[in-house]
Amino acid sequence: LHLHGSPLFVDKNSNPKKITRANLRGKHGSSSIHLVLTSVKFKRAIIQNSTILKSYWEKMRTIIPTSSNIILLGYGGEDIHLNELLRLMAPNGSIRVVEYKGENDQAKRETYWQENLGELNVEVTLLDNIQDFRDWHR
Repeated sequence: LHLHGSPLFVDKNSNPKKITRANLRGKHGSSSIHLVLTSVKFKRAIIQNSTILKSYWEKMRTIIPTSSNIILLGYGGEDIHLNELLRLMAPNGSIRVVEYKGENDQAKRETYWQENLGELNVEVTLLDNIQDFRDWHR
């Protein structure tokens, strides 16, 4: 799910409409309220004011508790609202976090995720390129 939206959703006459990438040219973001590119402290308000984003998050609330394979790909963990949702609703199975290795240290990232997701079983995979991740079905 694109939890923080897409520039392809714009409002036309106060109704959300999906456009193609070809039609995106010239929109300059002025008619899109369905994309979250802001500080963490404003994200919840933006999500609540977008019918598209709100529906993504509602869908997320229904699928998290029944999921047996949750993978956070390329997510650095800074969105408190997502961490809260996972901490409260995820089954006590494994959550796998796939992150860019860069300067990250395995033990530090594991500690970070345990602090942010609480008692959940979190497995952290650090890769030089997250697009190399192939272990989807485990």
